[in-house]
Amino acid sequence: LLARNLDKEVYLWSDDNLSTDYFWRHLTSADREFIRSYAMYGRVCCLKGFDPGSFSFNTNAAPQEYDRQFVLLRRLVELGLNLYCYVTFTTDRTEDLQARISTFVDRLQSLDENLPLRTVPLKIEVFGPTQARLTTARIASLTNQFSVVDAWSSELARRSSGKSRVALPR
Repeated sequence: LLARNLDKEVYLWSDDNLSTDYFWRHLTSADREFIRSYAMYGRVCCLKGFDPGSFSFNTNAAPQEYDRQFVLLRRLVELGLNLYCYVTFTTDRTEDLQARISTFVDRLQSLDENLPLRTVPLKIEVFGPTQARLTTARIASLTNQFSVVDAWSSELARRSSGKSRVALPR
């Protein structure tokens, strides 16, 4: 983009699933600084759940791995990147949703006060390759995600002014 003088015209963004630290292991400090200072760059990070249980349900990884996402996300925030997040709200449990979402929002705000407002819930749907893997719990999670979105929206409304929020489609 620089070589073609497009660095002021094309917005460049990348996805990060927060499962590896390759950004620090394989890039030099100079590489990271170049990315940080690139005016038309943003990074979107995907959180695979809103608590250890939903993370484990969504990834089949150990619940303790949930915290690793926040360690990596904190490093990106501290670097000063233009960050956004996606979050997967499918879950097999709907008990105490408001409290669980409140804790999740607290965790995001501990990294950056406005990070919850830069976080978008992903609507998870069935598509061809996943059809064969559906279980009763997975089918229920597709419905449960709407209850989580309601709790999320309620929590954001409680914490933020209407001017700073946008409506989430259902």
